[in-house]
Amino acid sequence: MDRSEIIERVKKTAVEVMRNCQLENLELETRLREDMGLDSLEAMSLIIALEEEFSIVIADDQAQNLGTIDSVVRLIEECLAEATVKRTT
Repeated sequence: MDRSEIIERVKKTAVEVMRNCQLENLELETRLREDMGLDSLEAMSLIIALEEEFSIVIADDQAQNLGTIDSVVRLIEECLAEATVKRTT
């Protein structure tokens, strides 16, 4: 899966979970809490939705570092890379 596909799927998932979120307003530098008003309940819902969308597990400490769309994308890339390594060993 390439980065552009991950970006689009992250944006789509964010729009589905967050009340005040529109796809056309999401850029890589969009801050989830400050710009989009992500609250703690939406944050948990977003984490769960991302785990389901990408078939990954996001650790609690990783989840706390999700500040922008770009940071979410980078985390997904890391999780997918780790999952690939585990499958090949």
